[in-house]
Amino acid sequence: MCKNNSLEKSKELFKKTLVAIENPYKSVNYVFRNIVDTLDEKNIDQVHYIGVKDVEQIPRTLVTKLANSNFLLHTLDAHSLGGRAIDVNLMNPITARPMTGSSSGTAINVFAGINDLGIGTDGGGSVLAPSMALNLFGLICPLIEQDEMKKYNRKSTDGIEFYPSIGLISKRIDLIEKGLSILLETEFKEVETDAILASKKVEGYKDVTEFPNSTSSRNEMINFLNEHLSNYDCLIDIEGPIDTEGFGDTVFGHFDDKTKIIQANANKCLSKVANMVKATSIVVPTGKLATSYILICESKKEKIEKMLTIAKSINYKEDQLIENYFADLSKYIKKGYF
Repeated sequence: MCKNNSLEKSKELFKKTLVAIENPYKSVNYVFRNIVDTLDEKNIDQVHYIGVKDVEQIPRTLVTKLANSNFLLHTLDAHSLGGRAIDVNLMNPITARPMTGSSSGTAINVFAGINDLGIGTDGGGSVLAPSMALNLFGLICPLIEQDEMKKYNRKSTDGIEFYPSIGLISKRIDLIEKGLSILLETEFKEVETDAILASKKVEGYKDVTEFPNSTSSRNEMINFLNEHLSNYDCLIDIEGPIDTEGFGDTVFGHFDDKTKIIQANANKCLSKVANMVKATSIVVPTGKLATSYILICESKKEKIEKMLTIAKSINYKEDQLIENYFADLSKYIKKGYF
């Protein structure tokens, strides 16, 4: 199969598959087991494993585009029932609370090191929020497979019509950018940025205003984005901690004033509506638990390019304690494999 300098990469990929089969977080629905056997030593060093949310909305053509650039399908991922904003069947590995949905399994499988890139769908925060919950990078862009996604028009639990966007999840922003470049068949350069509107939580920007918060209604958040997105290259806020002090879920929160307060305490805000205004958005971990910068722009190439430039300039250091504890694949494998 693979020799010398490719041997370690081959062993790493094999470990990922063993952990996927072990399925420690119940986040994997199906494992493609024999991928490594199909690889040759010329390209194995460039291989990245992807996990795909196990839903019909994600077309095979998307997986094929990624596979042609050495992003290989490794798992089909579990997700919350009916697109719910929390997943009562999966546990957040850090907080031991219900995992944020609905691309819950996809985020967990990236977090645990089973996959390098996750592909999910986002209607009202279903990629951005799980990414934030596990301190991962997450991006949504309605330009990805746009015609296909329009077929899945639906109504949110609070009555807003929308169709989902495809999103990407990773520990590495360069893999997010590379995946987006492949799927949109375009290259992104680093460019000058100036027209940025920031919330009062974010330091270092001249244009600052009061942003909506988690007690604001979706309609208030949507109106805010519609008012400002066209006037700026990018909007930036800090959101979180996600789902650590409440449940950001309309099913739970709709009952009465008390449950609404608990829902608001989950600190979900613009991540819930970025897709609903068909914006492109990326979340970048701050280093604090389940708390991220959220950047939002109009879905135009020149603005996406500027947003990615800003996102890559944000200084983020991976939490080594979390990485050593959760992403050591050997911990998940039963004795006897190695």
